[in-house]
Amino acid sequence: MQFPLREVVGRSYFGSKKRLFQKKIEGEFDARPLLAGLRRDAIAERLAQILLNPTKDRSRFDATLLMLRSAEVRKVLSSALDGEFLAPLGEALGGKASRARAGAALAVLAGFDLLHTVLGIEVLNQPEGRQLLVKLLDACLND
Repeated sequence: MQFPLREVVGRSYFGSKKRLFQKKIEGEFDARPLLAGLRRDAIAERLAQILLNPTKDRSRFDATLLMLRSAEVRKVLSSALDGEFLAPLGEALGGKASRARAGAALAVLAGFDLLHTVLGIEVLNQPEGRQLLVKLLDACLND
C-alpha cells in the first residue's frame, strides 16, 4: 500500500514544505557532470542531446511539471537552477556575459522542454528540430 508523501515523511522531518521541496530537488540540476570533459564547442550539442533524449525518465523527477503545478516552489527551483546549472555553465563558458549566455541557453532549453513535455510536440525529436535546437543553443553559448 502506498501512502502520500506528507503522511509518510511529514513536515517534522524537514521543518516546512519549502524545505521538503529543497531536499527533493537537491542535485537535480547539477551541470558539472554534463560538462565534464567537454570542449566548449561541444556544449550546445550535449545539452540538446540530453533534452531530446527519448529515454529521459520523467517519472523520477520533472522540474517543468513541478514548476507548472506549484507556484510555491518557484523560488526553490530558481535558486537550484541558478546555483547548480547557471553558475557552472557560466563558469564553463567564460568570457563576456557568460552568466547571461547561460541564462539564454536555459531559456531555450526550458521553452523546448515545455513544448515537448507539456504540449507533447514531437517535432523537436526530428533531425531538423534537433539541428535547430543545437544552433539556437550555440548562438546563446558563444559570444
